[in-house]
Amino acid sequence: MINTLGRQVKVPKGFSPELQGRDPEKGKFLQEWSKLGVTRYDGRPLPQLDEDIKAWLIMPDDENGRVYLVYNNYNVLMKWNRSYYFALAVSHLADRIAMD
Repeated sequence: MINTLGRQVKVPKGFSPELQGRDPEKGKFLQEWSKLGVTRYDGRPLPQLDEDIKAWLIMPDDENGRVYLVYNNYNVLMKWNRSYYFALAVSHLADRIAMD
């Protein structure tokens, strides 16, 4: 199951913070992020999907903190409340509800 709002990820050393942001032109498909060295938080590769989805990289704590790939549903949520932390909390809550 793929998280529909986003997931915490790891980026390789030397990864350019210029690639992060929610601007439309900064969105890339998961496989493009994989080619740039982005992995799941546990180091496993990003999921291989039948239909690749677009994601945006965000670094709400700066490049030395947590890093996330977020999907379009996250961007929709940000239109309602522009706080990265609020949207991440809602994402986490949605994941926990989906697990039950």
